[in-house]
Amino acid sequence: MDALPRMLPRRQDVGPRVGVGAAQPRRIVVLRRDGTVEAQGSHAELLARPGWSDRMREWGMETSWRSAQAVLDLVQFQYGDALAARGQYDSAAGRFRAVIALPGANSELVTRSHLRSAQMLDLLRRRDEAIVEYRAVLARDNVFDSHDQAEKYLKKPYGELDEK
Repeated sequence: MDALPRMLPRRQDVGPRVGVGAAQPRRIVVLRRDGTVEAQGSHAELLARPGWSDRMREWGMETSWRSAQAVLDLVQFQYGDALAARGQYDSAAGRFRAVIALPGANSELVTRSHLRSAQMLDLLRRRDEAIVEYRAVLARDNVFDSHDQAEKYLKKPYGELDEK
């Protein structure tokens, strides 16, 4: 093997930033053994080059990327829950909105993300935005008790019910 792929550190990432909280594309630099650059580009750009799909599969990069994409919605959701548990409601709402914005995100996670986003917005006293999210929950398929919770918190903001 005469070239090895290298990922640039996050602070040197280049390329477009798409959507709120969407996965940020990384640039891959393939170096020859002598340190010169053989190729560089995003994962998709390198895969599109003739013969590179096999090379990237050989390096284990094709599988890793697809595996990461498959769980990105769950990772974002759990990150939102962790932020909420720390009282970082605005950041948590951002992670839940990121799940909603992800193309191909799990439908149940999207519903739960609308609900959790609404709850965070209630805690931030942004009631009008929370109501929009609760209504989005009701417009989707019921996941667990999401409809019951959305209806309950439409009547009285999340957090106020727990205080009494």
